[in-house]
Amino acid sequence: MISGFDDRLIGLIESHPSITVGTCDRALVPTMSRAFGARVIGDGEAVEVLISRWPGTRTADNIAANGRIAVTFTAPETFDAFQIKGRVVETADCSKDDLHLAAVYTDAIRDRIRRLGEPEAVVQTTFTARGLYRVRMAPEAVFLQTPGKNAGQRL
Repeated sequence: MISGFDDRLIGLIESHPSITVGTCDRALVPTMSRAFGARVIGDGEAVEVLISRWPGTRTADNIAANGRIAVTFTAPETFDAFQIKGRVVETADCSKDDLHLAAVYTDAIRDRIRRLGEPEAVVQTTFTARGLYRVRMAPEAVFLQTPGKNAGQRL
């Protein structure tokens, strides 16, 4: 298990937070996409995220080009956030279990965002999965990203 992978981080991942995925191409031009569910494998030796291909395929292209990935998990109510950086070790089409996780995740995150007062059109547009695929990453570093004086601190 890498440093920073503790019960607080695992609890956040399992709570169906907002999940964003960052990658970059060979020229280091960044791309952000949204994920629709995540699971921790073991004690943190791997993390799987279900990434949407919409609105484009740049994330998948970037993963194929260099295998680097950063996944940020944020509690929308408090902005408590952690970012895991690592290397992609596997990509695959979603299994039946993955699609079930994505459905549970989508219902949960939509409910959380609605309770914060976001308009339904925003909730539906932002949190609609299209063309999901599964990415398994090997974490290499964890960073605290909650806004404040410790944001960016490596754990």
